[in-house]
Parts: sequence; C-alpha cells; structure tokens
Amino acid sequence: MMMNICRNRLVVKIGTSAFTNKAGQNDLLAFGRLALIISDIQNMGCQVILVSSGTIAAGDNKEISV
Repeated sequence: MMMNICRNRLVVKIGTSAFTNKAGQNDLLAFGRLALIISDIQNMGCQVILVSSGTIAAGDNKEISV
C-alpha cells in the first residue's frame, strides 16, 4: 500500500482567547488578522487545517435579531 504524505500541511490549533476580547465578546479584528495570515500561508502553497475551540464562544456571542 502506497501512502501519499503531504509535507505542505500545517495544522493550527487556536483557543477561545484568540477570538474574544477581555469582555468575552467576539474580536472581529482577530478573525480578520487570522484570515489574512491563513490566506498568506495558503498562497505559499501550504494546506492549512484550522482547529479551534473558539468557535463555540463565537457562537455563544452571536446576537439574534427578531
């Protein structure tokens, strides 16, 4: 069996504090900075896999308009 190993793969684990400010609210600037960094890495030919527990906190902070 032949295995194809990707040497251009980066797994990044980011915690809740990377996506929230001191008040526990979503930090949209942090989301934007992360998106730019991941985009740059992908443009260099590397596959990026993002793993985060921060998405739970982001969903908890979602405002619901009725």
